[in-house]
Amino acid sequence: MIQIESVAIRELRGIRTLEISPRRKSFVISGPNGSGKSGVVDAIQFGLTGDISRLSGKGTVGLTVQRHGPHVDKRDDPEAAEVSLSLFVPETGLEDIATLESDPAVLQAVTRRAFVERGLSLVDGPVCPLCDTEWDDVQHLKKHLRAKLAKSKDAEALQQRLLENAAELGNRARQLVALIAAVQAVVKADGPRGFAADLATWSERLNALASLGTIEDVMSHKPELEAGWIAPPASLEDRVSALVESLKAKPDQSASVAAQTFLTLAQDRLTSWKAARRAEKQAATASARGQEVYRAYCDAMEEQLIALYASVEGDFSTYYRDINSDDEGAFKAKLEPSEGKLDLEVAFYDKGMFPPAAYHSEGHQDGMGVCLYLALMKRVLGARFRFSVMDDVVMSVDHGHRKQFCTLLKTRFPDTQFIITTHDNVWAKQMQTGRRSRR
Repeated sequence: MIQIESVAIRELRGIRTLEISPRRKSFVISGPNGSGKSGVVDAIQFGLTGDISRLSGKGTVGLTVQRHGPHVDKRDDPEAAEVSLSLFVPETGLEDIATLESDPAVLQAVTRRAFVERGLSLVDGPVCPLCDTEWDDVQHLKKHLRAKLAKSKDAEALQQRLLENAAELGNRARQLVALIAAVQAVVKADGPRGFAADLATWSERLNALASLGTIEDVMSHKPELEAGWIAPPASLEDRVSALVESLKAKPDQSASVAAQTFLTLAQDRLTSWKAARRAEKQAATASARGQEVYRAYCDAMEEQLIALYASVEGDFSTYYRDINSDDEGAFKAKLEPSEGKLDLEVAFYDKGMFPPAAYHSEGHQDGMGVCLYLALMKRVLGARFRFSVMDDVVMSVDHGHRKQFCTLLKTRFPDTQFIITTHDNVWAKQMQTGRRSRR
């Protein structure tokens, strides 16, 4: 998962100009209410996604990123708003590739493991698909092949890391290819000479990196990985700027575009109406099949959720005990699913299990919320939980347990970068003292 090196903000939300440099470390942003702390969170989201959730989606009627994202003094000049992020992107498995190249025994173990895995998947009788040896029965053959796989745990771990890194790289490459495809038509018509061909070559190279499905695939692309797999065309920024200027210089064709849009929409609706009439007779069968799929999905989801609840309630209870060990060292929790909802009950000392709001104070309830969030992130992301933004939520931790909260973050999530905002300067200093963060 990415981590932030630095953030530069200009004319966005309540911020005129600001630069911070977390350098991949946890970072506390403190200040009084209205000073722009949440603007930093908005800027990070905007830089990563191009959106600001508090200005879009449900419950934001009348608000837009374009109109209300820029600083109020620049509301008529949205181009003045700017966010620049410097990000750390993890390596794509170069160290593991070097290990394979430097140690032939490891490469042989990985290759042999892949060979045995393939053979196990092909077993359909007592004859081994790898060597044609006939066994007494299928079960003994499969047991033999699984035993071979069990002897190569180190090779399995290295193979898994390489393929996981390759899959993550493939996802990023596909995202870039989609962005390139979105502008290719415009570039062909109005871009600088040769730009479209360079983008097509770039897209073709990225597509090759998007399908690294085997160890051999990864090894064969080592030169591209070493040189930097993104490797955009030369002078990309200058040529994009030239394209933008070319588009700005074009005459206004709003009326023609509006007419074309109307006709296109009318044609689409007519086509959709005709298709709906043709599909009417098939609707009953499709509905029945959909219900069957839905029931199967619900059954599988319930099985997975039960396992998730068991894992989350254990971690949640542990984190809460870490923070409140002085008075609730025997704390435990229970997640109980019921129709249409999920019930949470927690121990109130030795009096029994109750809903959190029954007897616990608001401060303790808020602390439970933070612990539940951390438990969910551990379950969902595991080792990939490397970055988290907490916007003033840690204020809910009462003064007597703040040191324990810092210790929790430091010991339970040593590899996670936390970006934390607070208007309490004392709390900020406490986090600094706990070496969980710096300002």
